[in-house]
Amino acid sequence: MRLKSKKTIIVADKLQDMGGGEIVLAQICEALKPEYIVTTTVNKKHDWGKLLGNIRIITPFWGKFVKNRFVWFLFYPVICFLMSRIRVSSDEAILIYSSTASKYIKAFSKKKIVLYSNYPARGIFFPREFFKSIFILTLIRPFVAIFKVFEMKCIKRYENIYVISKACQAAYKKVMSINSIVVNCPTDNNFYDYYDRSKHIQYSERLSLNAMPTFILVSRLVDWKNIDYVLECFENQTKFKLKIVGGGPLLDYYRMKYHKNCKFLGYLSVDDKIRAMETSCGLIFPSVQEWSVASIEANSLGLPVLGVRCAGTDETQIIFSKSDVPATCFVFEMPNSESLANAMELFISINWDSSFIHEHSKKFSPAVFRKKIKAIIND
Repeated sequence: MRLKSKKTIIVADKLQDMGGGEIVLAQICEALKPEYIVTTTVNKKHDWGKLLGNIRIITPFWGKFVKNRFVWFLFYPVICFLMSRIRVSSDEAILIYSSTASKYIKAFSKKKIVLYSNYPARGIFFPREFFKSIFILTLIRPFVAIFKVFEMKCIKRYENIYVISKACQAAYKKVMSINSIVVNCPTDNNFYDYYDRSKHIQYSERLSLNAMPTFILVSRLVDWKNIDYVLECFENQTKFKLKIVGGGPLLDYYRMKYHKNCKFLGYLSVDDKIRAMETSCGLIFPSVQEWSVASIEANSLGLPVLGVRCAGTDETQIIFSKSDVPATCFVFEMPNSESLANAMELFISINWDSSFIHEHSKKFSPAVFRKKIKAIIND
């Protein structure tokens, strides 16, 4: 497949769920106004036109066969090879927003080519973090060793490499000795618009909005997000409730297993997600990750975060240390039920300053991000 444009082109890995990556992609599109987006595969159950501004989306004919997550991982080297057979050229810039297969695309630009990436492909460089089965790890070890060479060769083609966080920057330096520049990714415009036009309530009032203090968790419901310990923690106590926003293959299983103190709302529109957050006392951020769009979403509404200590909380939040110092987040040290349960009791005793939390979030606002993306392309 060969594509040519006089305008900017954006390349993305896949349009699967309305998650953090897709929100970032929407902001990139708003900043650069591309002629089209090239991606491996599209989940057509979502209204991508509404999110991405009705930009034309182009996928290869084989994209319909790799929508399944397990197929994607099983045939990852094949998908990378197929992407390398696609050629895109532009009289303007090409921005490739990819950590996996789409970075293999052949790109030619008269102006500039930029790679904007998350973490290095975990299944290749950090397989122990990604695959839990010892049998699978043993089976794939020789293939992983070989494919690391191809991944490194692919990345090193790019002269302009940007990453979403300092943790990603450190990972690229560690595994590939590659230098990159950090451009933190944002959340959706609607959160800031809602806050500006809404009546702001003090944190103490949030605790009385429900019969019991109610937390919210926003996550794709997949095994690698590691949220089971959170659900077990809430099921095995009587003081707090939990709302869960997000869909995924484990949704029905979770609904059947955790139903006493956990309410699964499924996938919600942005407006409905905002309303769910507004009636919560705090956001649970349970996964050890390099970044968290959901935490920034919560902060933009003046909502504090209760998160596990990791790069995602360290880089996006101001961690609570003592009562007379403003903060946006209380951390628990270990991703387990006991650590979370102890932290919840302390969390609700803090007099959080919602206005301070909202102001802190502005450093990650969509407007700031779009300005940086434009500067990268026009530099």
